[in-house]
Amino acid sequence: MEKIVLWGLCDGASAALLYLDETRDERITGLCLLNPWVRSDASLARTHVKHYYANRLKQKEFWRKLLTGKVARSALAALWRNLSLASRKSGAETVGRQQPFQHRMANAWGGFSGHIQLVLSGNDYTAKEFLEVTAADSAWNGLLGMPNVARHDLPNAD
Repeated sequence: MEKIVLWGLCDGASAALLYLDETRDERITGLCLLNPWVRSDASLARTHVKHYYANRLKQKEFWRKLLTGKVARSALAALWRNLSLASRKSGAETVGRQQPFQHRMANAWGGFSGHIQLVLSGNDYTAKEFLEVTAADSAWNGLLGMPNVARHDLPNAD
């Protein structure tokens, strides 16, 4: 084989980028990445606070349960834990001296000259988390807008 396009969904998309970061394999000429996985405790918490809890607070049923004491303590504890984690500055944790995998993904993305097809599901927390991380983490600044990147949003997909 002379030319290869890597296709990956979720952690497979992340694995493709991590492979490129590690090898700089010149046979790879294209990437098709669906809902790339950038999970960390802090980024997941921020995603839940923004996309789940914010919507939950708008629901009459939630307020009815809260006012009648039917909201479980565990649910309130989970909200508090997510708010605490969400307030952390970085969504990418460093293990020892190694660069966080999210930054290694960004490094591969930024150094790749082939075509990148990015597909994001509108109703998927992994996709939402990817967008949150890439918007907040300086390692990703400008990478989604590179000329070799084509982004396709599927608003109703989950």
